[in-house]
Amino acid sequence: MKPIKFFLSLFFAFVVSAVIGESVETVTGLSSYAVGGAAFAASFIPKPAGILPMALNVEIWHNFISENLYANNAFLQKSVDVSGNVLAGKIVHIPNAGAPSNVQRNRTNLPAQVKRRKDVDVVYALDEFTSDPILITNAETVELSYDKVGSVLANDMSNLRQNMSIWMLYNWFTGANVLKTTGSAVSPHITGTTGNKKAVTLADIEALQARFDEDEIPMEGRTVLFDAQMYRQFVSSLGATDNKDFSSYFNAATGVVGRLFGFDFMKRSRVSTLKNDFTLLSPDDNVAATALAGAVAWQDTTVERAVGTISMFESKGDPTYYGDVYSFLVRAGGRARRADGKGVYILSQDNA
Repeated sequence: MKPIKFFLSLFFAFVVSAVIGESVETVTGLSSYAVGGAAFAASFIPKPAGILPMALNVEIWHNFISENLYANNAFLQKSVDVSGNVLAGKIVHIPNAGAPSNVQRNRTNLPAQVKRRKDVDVVYALDEFTSDPILITNAETVELSYDKVGSVLANDMSNLRQNMSIWMLYNWFTGANVLKTTGSAVSPHITGTTGNKKAVTLADIEALQARFDEDEIPMEGRTVLFDAQMYRQFVSSLGATDNKDFSSYFNAATGVVGRLFGFDFMKRSRVSTLKNDFTLLSPDDNVAATALAGAVAWQDTTVERAVGTISMFESKGDPTYYGDVYSFLVRAGGRARRADGKGVYILSQDNA
């Protein structure tokens, strides 16, 4: 059977090459023999292992992940992107200038004291996020359509984005700046928690604005990110005029649901969780019954994000799964850009 397949392939390549040669000669005037011969020879160039004939395999999945990494998490765009400072796909290294020289008016003592600037570079590792392997039984068909790619990877990308974004919020907060809600008692909304909490009020956002101002944080680029229930509490506290002003800034394309007191407001299903002593819980920590929900507020230039390696792994034609198995890896991370954490705040529920 192999000799027959070989000669059929040889014949097919010859016919296709002849057609290509005649077509090119008609259009360009080049010799059909030269063009056809080149096409015939090219047909025997071996394909790299793991690459499908259409050469879209790795590239199409990589592009899909890159383009959808921040989908439904538009708040991540409200930060400084330092992905260009990632080394080896997993380490962020940012040369950091030290404090500027002192300035003195009408200097009288000479010679002036010479000081050496102390530069401290910023270096931190990105977190590694990996998806569970997924079986695709029609990979060649899937790669022909971005719609099918989206269908296959919908759950995987959702989980990847959720994990990456919740850890980004955790990494942005240094633990130094917590404000507390002051509203009336409401039922807890974090699963498994008990005890009434104080709702978010308009006065709490005014206090948050005052804290930003006191810390000399720039007026532009301030954002408050609520979970769904804290957002509902806040909107319920607005009067008719404030509600109208707030909602007039709604912009689905940017994820902004309102604007008030200089803040863009955004929301998502989950933001942050704190212990009863108002320290931030890691996303991997167990949530106690006394845990508190928190909103995060920040200014664009006080936080940063970085994406490093994006990799796809494959096991094609796996005989035990009767298909192709894929998994994905993304390295991402971020931090507060100021050592004192100013510019990043949590508005935590207080116990009622």
